[in-house]
Amino acid sequence: GLLVGDGSLRERHQVSPTTGDAYIAREFARLIQSHFGYRVQRQRYARHWELRISSLQIRVFLEELGLGYVTAVDKTVPPVVMTAPRACVAAFLQGLFDTDGTADRKGNVALSTSSPTVAHQVQMLLLNFGIVASRQLKRGVRSRRPSYLVTAYGAEALAFYAAIGFRLPRKQAGRRRVSRVRRPNVGGIPHLNGALKSVQARIVATADKPVALKR
Repeated sequence: GLLVGDGSLRERHQVSPTTGDAYIAREFARLIQSHFGYRVQRQRYARHWELRISSLQIRVFLEELGLGYVTAVDKTVPPVVMTAPRACVAAFLQGLFDTDGTADRKGNVALSTSSPTVAHQVQMLLLNFGIVASRQLKRGVRSRRPSYLVTAYGAEALAFYAAIGFRLPRKQAGRRRVSRVRRPNVGGIPHLNGALKSVQARIVATADKPVALKR
């Protein structure tokens, strides 16, 4: 999740995540040391940490998991995550939301990504947890490339905090601010928008027709 969110995956011999949060930098280094026995090279700049793993072995392993050599717009949720047990999916989503996610002043949760595929896949994964999130296109003012927002409001945000949550403490603190009000008209359930509109159109079309009474 951390790599799909903030990782540079284009290099053949290394992986280079960048983060502005010291907590994520430490957590990423801990995970790499724990699972692979490698020390992460860390470079501190004014506003961010640049992390680097120089290992062809690790990069090939990540490729086998589905992390191809792609730019941000072409990133996807790896197939192994899409078919993984719920605990693994939750851990992946934690890493992704810790990097590319936010909790606003009302505690509502949002994920911003330049990949339309990631946005769609995350919406589907959240739905598997019973979380109905909305997905929308957001065109940037300074960038020609659009971004995609996956958002959970009110009761849906509470469900996110309970089932998945952030590991980053300052973002997880948003749980205390979130409203319990459910907003069913925000977004929609994937793949059902067309069917729902068709049903609505039929209702409207038949609303004014006279009802034939049986004698």
